[in-house]
Amino acid sequence: MPSLLVIDDEPNVLYSMEKGFQSDALTVLTAQTGAGAGLEMIEQQRPDAVILDVRLSDMSGLDVFDRIRPD
Repeated sequence: MPSLLVIDDEPNVLYSMEKGFQSDALTVLTAQTGAGAGLEMIEQQRPDAVILDVRLSDMSGLDVFDRIRPD
């Protein structure tokens, strides 16, 4: 089943995205930090797509993007 990871430090945004995208055909994963939970979930779960907030509490979303982007 395809999976989507949403990384955002706002709980209301995570909740809205999870409820909006959740379906029988898609698994929605969420993380509130880039460095900790976000990067760990990307390595462990290997989501098919990521929605990433640019401003996170622990690091820039652009830094997370640079780390997960394939070369």
